[in-house]
Amino acid sequence: MPGSSDVERAKADTPSSSSSEGSDPFSIRNGLKTEEELTNLRQAKKSGKRLEKYHRKQNDLISSLLKPMEEHTEDARAEIEAARLSVRIAVWASLLSNVALCVLQLYAAISSLSLSLLATGIDSVFDIGSNILLFYVHKKALTLDGNKWPVGGSRLETIGNVVYGK
Repeated sequence: MPGSSDVERAKADTPSSSSSEGSDPFSIRNGLKTEEELTNLRQAKKSGKRLEKYHRKQNDLISSLLKPMEEHTEDARAEIEAARLSVRIAVWASLLSNVALCVLQLYAAISSLSLSLLATGIDSVFDIGSNILLFYVHKKALTLDGNKWPVGGSRLETIGNVVYGK
């Protein structure tokens, strides 16, 4: 939500100035409401809160439309980075838990001399192998040449999933 200084600065720009016309050819900046106007709307007896909420959303929309493309791109990159962190945490947690599970299952199989526990321990070794293979295939898919492989590496990831699918 834009601050009152942003709104007041945006309203202070006149449509007749050449810099304003370039960034606001349809003069939508004139539709921004100041904090004072929003406060007056809120104090209206009937449906004041709804009007204020509506005009705040409109202010956000206008500010978004007037924002330069570089800022939109930077915001998108920041969102992708934030999402990427949670995926990394999940991948590493999965790998570490598979390693811990494998060690525990192999220890139980060796100490009890049980063939069924040995089979589950060997299966957990393959789970670790699948995690490593899928990680490698994902990294390889990201580095493929777009001219040589126009579809990209998505097919490599699919092949990796099929190979280790259960």
